[in-house]
Amino acid sequence: YFAWTKHREVIKAERAKHYDVAYQVLDYLYKQANLIRTLNQKEVTVTFSLKDIKKHYKDDLFKRDINYGNIENVLQFLTKNKIIRIDSAFFVLYNAIRIKKLIEEPRIRYKEEDCTYLIRHYEHKNKQIHIVGEYAKLMATNKEKGNEFVHDYFNMNFDDFLNKYFKNRIRQLNVSQTANKYNRIFAELSLKQKEIINDQSKYITVFAGPGSGKTRLLVHKLASLALLEKVKVEQILALTFSNAAAVEFKTRLKDLIGDIAYFVEVSTFHSYCFKLLEITGDLRKSETVVKDATEKILNEEVDKSKIGRTILVIDEAQDMSEAEYDFVKALMQANPYMKILAVGDSDQNIYEFRESYSYY
Repeated sequence: YFAWTKHREVIKAERAKHYDVAYQVLDYLYKQANLIRTLNQKEVTVTFSLKDIKKHYKDDLFKRDINYGNIENVLQFLTKNKIIRIDSAFFVLYNAIRIKKLIEEPRIRYKEEDCTYLIRHYEHKNKQIHIVGEYAKLMATNKEKGNEFVHDYFNMNFDDFLNKYFKNRIRQLNVSQTANKYNRIFAELSLKQKEIINDQSKYITVFAGPGSGKTRLLVHKLASLALLEKVKVEQILALTFSNAAAVEFKTRLKDLIGDIAYFVEVSTFHSYCFKLLEITGDLRKSETVVKDATEKILNEEVDKSKIGRTILVIDEAQDMSEAEYDFVKALMQANPYMKILAVGDSDQNIYEFRESYSYY
């Protein structure tokens, strides 16, 4: 009876939250509609974004917190019940399907060398954009130097031209980011940290002492992957051992790369496992939830779309127990090409009471 009562209270709380979000969404839309409504107009087209609605919700007196998923669920409910109609929006409703390839193609149809021409083409295109930007800056400050820049571009050997005007910035010319964004990622890092960020190894383990900037390194590594190496942010998973660490990680990442950080999944091990098992977080279940999730993954009972990742980062990796270690191995087995970056300090193991061990 106690368990049922507790479960019922959770459901009531969720229903109340969804009702509250729906009220705030409609309140925002009505307020926007009233600003442009004309007399006797039955329908009004309102332009909005999820970010606008979330800001409106936070501006409420109680300043409760919601995520974009809550808003999307409410918009989907309002749309299905024909309370609102969403037009010309990037709002996709679909039923997920799993596709399994039954026939393997024995021949390799495309090889890496087939892409060489395109790689060179786009690298040169990046250089051209940076060169035009440099020319614009020179013309704004010194027209004489700007004219000399153009003359040298058309008359010098291209490599000599780059060495003259971009001597210490050759690497920046190959990335599709502005110099300011590039410097935000690399400028304040030590040489050792830059080596780690530039490291393309599949598995990287970093041991560092307290105050050495381990979390900062992870954040900048993810920023480099997302902005410079064009890794899809939805394919990145970051696991921590406390909610406070997860919030700090997400906040730092957003400050560095902007709103696309919202698409990076940052979670604690336990929270992520509860999500995979599709059950509500419970203190008693938390003792076995990691093992249960590991077993489900190994038995292929978890939808691959939920665990498909190309990048896994682990903060404070010294706090892993055998259960978390086995969970990471299960993720590796499910994602053979997944890269892993783990950082930690063997002298800061604060979870020994639950059998965590820096050996893992």
